Parts: sequence; C-alpha cells; structure tokens
Amino acid sequence: MMPNVSVAPVGSKSAAISNAVVGVLHRYTGRGPTHARTTIGSDTIVVTLRDSLTKAERTLAHRGQAREVLAMRR
Repeated sequence: MMPNVSVAPVGSKSAAISNAVVGVLHRYTGRGPTHARTTIGSDTIVVTLRDSLTKAERTLAHRGQAREVLAMRR
C-alpha cells in the first residue's frame, strides 16, 4: 500500500528553484538575472539564467576579458 504523499506540481517546484537561484545570485553579486528558467528532468535539474552579469562584468566581457569575469565569479 502506497503512503499518502502530497506532491507539489512541477511548475511550482521549478518556480521555487528559479527564485532561490536568483536570490542567491542577487545576494552574491548585488544584482540578479532578468530571466530564470528551471527545467526538471528525471535525474537532472537545469537552471538557465539570462542577463546575469553586472555592468562592470559586461564591460570586461565586451573588451575581451571574459576569462577574468569567470575567474571573479569563482
């Protein structure tokens, strides 16, 4: 016999994950992405972020210093 388990809809789970990731980035960088989308698979969760760089990071990336931006984020 299966126990009575309440399961949240996938949409609310993905929204909660997206919101959590955006919140972490905002606290870490002072700015969050403008768009986040979470896809939940059977054994994988993928969060895609759009426009998550700060103004300074965008300037560096446009000047060919993308590696430095990645190093700062690490």
